[in-house]
Amino acid sequence: MTLNRCPRFRVSWRSGWPLVVWALVAGWIFCGCAGRIPAPGERRISPAAEKWLGTLAGQSAAPVRFKGYGRYRLKTADGTFSGRMAWAVIRPDRFRAEILDLTGRPFTTVASDGRWLYADLKAEKKFYKKSGTRALFKHVAGLPATVEEMATLLSGRVPVHAWQAADVGSRGPSADETPGPVLVLKDKWNRRLEEIWFDAATRAPVRMIMYTAAGLFAYQVDFGDRLQREGHAFFRKLSFHNGDGTGLIIRTDRVWPDAELSPAIFTLRNPYP
Repeated sequence: MTLNRCPRFRVSWRSGWPLVVWALVAGWIFCGCAGRIPAPGERRISPAAEKWLGTLAGQSAAPVRFKGYGRYRLKTADGTFSGRMAWAVIRPDRFRAEILDLTGRPFTTVASDGRWLYADLKAEKKFYKKSGTRALFKHVAGLPATVEEMATLLSGRVPVHAWQAADVGSRGPSADETPGPVLVLKDKWNRRLEEIWFDAATRAPVRMIMYTAAGLFAYQVDFGDRLQREGHAFFRKLSFHNGDGTGLIIRTDRVWPDAELSPAIFTLRNPYP
């Protein structure tokens, strides 16, 4: 299937949605780029960390290409918005997302072909194009997630960035958490890059926390249960949060692994010359 054969959907949102979409997508495209540079030198890894990294490596293989659709809920200082979206991915960095209007027609299209990021804001008749393969979703609920990270998460796996030191700690218990191991990845200056939380009983990842290059909290993702399709396990729910109370929830309703996707759908042309 190609992306344009996905079913049409009806979307429910508030009257202020077009302005919000314009601001979020424009902010996404024009945000700066960031990358994790592989740390040089000998790695330091504890036996416990090696075990949990092996658990991640042993997860069911993610498809290289897939498409899906589902629901989203976006909470910002301006209010809460919800609706439907569809996406197509060829890992690692080809991505396309469609946000649909009240009639089920595409309202906004965002795409990355691995070299450029594009946004077609149909309601505003505006088009944006920015070079770079690791641009951030900075203004989508304030999340500094890269295209590659989002593609990996939608594929059902947890991104693991280049690290210099790996160890395991523990968390909880607290009112809303159960005890469990935490895989902590650090850079050569011993600053935290990433945390991956596991359920002690099922050994499944339940949360990922990403840090900035300075070792400060960037954003976290909580994982729901799995949606099994053709031997692949996708996350049924991804809950993104940052530190100021905003967040984005993506719920996957349907997904097609190994879908036939033309590379052409990841490149957009300006329809408003």
